[in-house]
Amino acid sequence: MGLRLKVLLIVSSILLVLFNTVSWFIDTRLMRGFIEAQREDASEEIHAVDSIIARDIGNFRIQGLDWSRWDDTYDFMQTVDPEYIKSNLNDETFSALGVDMILFLNTENQIVFSKQALGGEETSVISESLTHFLMEDERFRVALSAEQDFSGIVAYEGYPLLLIAQPISMSDGTGEPRGRLYFGRMLDKGYLDEIGMIAGASLTLSAYEEGGMVQGEDIYIDIDQASHEVRASYVLVDSSARPSFVLQAHYPGQIIARGVAESVLFMRAMIALSFVFVVLIVLLEEWLVLRRVFRLESEVNRIAEQKD
Repeated sequence: MGLRLKVLLIVSSILLVLFNTVSWFIDTRLMRGFIEAQREDASEEIHAVDSIIARDIGNFRIQGLDWSRWDDTYDFMQTVDPEYIKSNLNDETFSALGVDMILFLNTENQIVFSKQALGGEETSVISESLTHFLMEDERFRVALSAEQDFSGIVAYEGYPLLLIAQPISMSDGTGEPRGRLYFGRMLDKGYLDEIGMIAGASLTLSAYEEGGMVQGEDIYIDIDQASHEVRASYVLVDSSARPSFVLQAHYPGQIIARGVAESVLFMRAMIALSFVFVVLIVLLEEWLVLRRVFRLESEVNRIAEQKD
């Protein structure tokens, strides 16, 4: 094996080891940092969406309190005055409150007034299944038996229903409760899309299943390193501290995508610089060392042949 080939192999081997070391550093350290940064971003994203939904639930609850703790409503539960219905429970009220369902129950679980506009069809009578759901669900009955209100997202026939349930009392909160007031709003795709536009993510709500994610569990984040798609899931709980729905956010992971692009660019630059470095080292070796070694070798051979 010639000296030039040996030098080339030695230099190439050193650069190959250096290149593998840098590749390992990028894959294990830099990419891990990008993934961790993307996970933190996903955590902030899902918490931001949760905050928006919690704000809407809080505003909806305040609207219900304005109605359930109102002297006119308190009197209506006893008198069933049609003027109250005409003045306060008309279509304009539905639109202003942003509700899809209103239900008044007296202390004997009898319907005093009901109205719903679920599924885009307005009726003066709430469907039997919805009435049964509202009257029989343990969460509402337990909260209201202790004269506490309920608020949260519940699953009604598999769909997310923003619901508040509150005991009806006088404006100052006193007086024996005369029944229960229910406000409901379906959280359709349009609602989620509106929040998603603010958050920059595609949102879905799926009913919570036993054995899945549990309350208090860290946010579940899945990152597809091939497509750079980020999926973050978070359990929503109602005011009774029971898991109700799983909020999922999907969006392109720009941090990890940028990290991969920068890593690829860096690796390409490393390959180009390595090639230039090998050529430069070989030329320098040839010019500074090998030429002199070969000239010395030829002189030695000449002396040996001529015995001079």
